[in-house]
Amino acid sequence: MNLPQDTEGIGFGSRVLIALGAPPWDALYLTAVGFVTIPILSRLQGNDRTGWPLVPFLLGVMLLLRVLPAILRRLVRFPAPVLAVWADRRQISKHYDSYQWRKLLWLGLGLGLYTAVGGQPSTVRIVVSAVCMLSGILGLARWRAVSSHTDPVKNWGETGRNSASFSNLGSK
Repeated sequence: MNLPQDTEGIGFGSRVLIALGAPPWDALYLTAVGFVTIPILSRLQGNDRTGWPLVPFLLGVMLLLRVLPAILRRLVRFPAPVLAVWADRRQISKHYDSYQWRKLLWLGLGLGLYTAVGGQPSTVRIVVSAVCMLSGILGLARWRAVSSHTDPVKNWGETGRNSASFSNLGSK
């Protein structure tokens, strides 16, 4: 579900919160998370040799991407339309693994970008980035095939009145 059919009464802030989980903003966000993952691990280790600890650290980052929003939903009061969209997205992710797997493309892209520009490319970084991107591409392809057969309102990447992109944030 993107935005409800009737967008009257949904404020700009709610529209932004909904849009952040939809293309292209979710891709930018996840790419940024992937980009900062290696420097954060390097900082925690005290050196720039991430090696294979990158794998469990990345799994921890992905776990945080699931847990932190759940904690925020309990601590912060969000508008009902936003909660409804988020609940719908969670239901989609429970029914379609490919909905979640596609996120690996963007995390892998961020990892790959940092590996390319960070100064110390390593085999581990390249392999982890490539595996994430390949898995994400497969997940995205599968999601596109599956989502074309579901309710079009759930196809949050589509354009139009119900699109959750920033292009319709100012309209009501």
